[in-house]
Amino acid sequence: MNNTHDETIRDTNNATLRPDESLPPFVAHQVAQESLERAPASPNTAGEQYRRGRLEAETRRISDEVTRDAQRRRREAQAEAEAAAARAAAPVFPPDTNLPAPLPMRRYFVPLDGTLLGERALPYAETLARLLGGHLLLAHVTPTDSPALLGQIFGAESARRQAERQAFAPEALLYLGRVREWIATEGQPIDTLHITAPTVAEGLLQIEKSRDIDLVTVALGEGDEPDAMKVGRVVDRLIRLGVAPVLVIPPEADEGERPFALRHLAVTLDGSPLAEQSLGPLMGVLNQLREQSRELPLVTLLAVAEDYSIQPDYQAYLNKLRETLAPLPPFSGVRLRAITVVGSAPGAIVGAANHGFDVDDDGETDAPPVDALLMTTHGRSGMGRWLFGSIAHYVLPRVHIPVLLTRPGPSADQ
Repeated sequence: MNNTHDETIRDTNNATLRPDESLPPFVAHQVAQESLERAPASPNTAGEQYRRGRLEAETRRISDEVTRDAQRRRREAQAEAEAAAARAAAPVFPPDTNLPAPLPMRRYFVPLDGTLLGERALPYAETLARLLGGHLLLAHVTPTDSPALLGQIFGAESARRQAERQAFAPEALLYLGRVREWIATEGQPIDTLHITAPTVAEGLLQIEKSRDIDLVTVALGEGDEPDAMKVGRVVDRLIRLGVAPVLVIPPEADEGERPFALRHLAVTLDGSPLAEQSLGPLMGVLNQLREQSRELPLVTLLAVAEDYSIQPDYQAYLNKLRETLAPLPPFSGVRLRAITVVGSAPGAIVGAANHGFDVDDDGETDAPPVDALLMTTHGRSGMGRWLFGSIAHYVLPRVHIPVLLTRPGPSADQ
């Protein structure tokens, strides 16, 4: 009989089960399943082999699904981490610029210790006072702390320097008088002052406060008890604890080889209100140059982007800031450039200060060398991008031009 609609056909030659192909697919599947369940559970039977194959196939399917799901979750986690890193790295600039007020630059203080190192600051301070119509104060501080005590704290070299400074005290005023005669020009007011204080740094900070100083000009060099950051202890305390901006003359600056002038000033910025505090002294200088009928300098607004992906953000910020500054009275007639370079902030700043820029934002190459660098001195910048204290300590011993460091007030720090 050929009644194949009620049961499957067993092929006795090969011992395999197959449904009647004339059955509908779903019914044939059910018939095959029932036949397999009725088949004896022997390792060599076709049913057991079929079951084993189905089990292996299902195991592979589940394993593949688990693997694909794990890979998908890993890709999603990696994409989320990359997106978070991109959001953290992208600069966030304040919507509005809250510019500082112009800082006057009329009272200049030059600390002198009787050495050639200290005198390296004189030509720079004298040039500023002459160009801006300022008043010079030459001062010497005799420390009163015991050399033996300082030797215990800082070492024998500090004790020796302390003893030399104390021994120089009787000659201090005579020395300051000779320096005043040496640099005096007609119509240039210059005062001298000699005081005592527990330490040199304390005495300099006292003079700065009592004389309402606008700018301290100090030379940096190996003779100033260099600390671990390669900035002398006295200079470091003036920068960190003083109120007035500090013009630091680096060891590599050579006024004889390259006379100091105000032809090109560069201001380092990163988009934060803290960094913009350095615009205060800049505006004061521009105002006084105009009052003295002096030639106005080229001003470069300089930013450093960590990589090329965010360079356009920094450049957009500088362009907006330039548009804000251009109409202001201090910048009337001043050529303003906005340049963003890519790299590590400390190294890029040193490179720009020492070697200038290949081209400016307008593609021009006729800019004079940078005469002075203006930057903020301490605190963390907007979004934690630049730690200015570390950058200043890196820059100062390595540049060949003066660096004007501005210490912002509490509101700017916040």
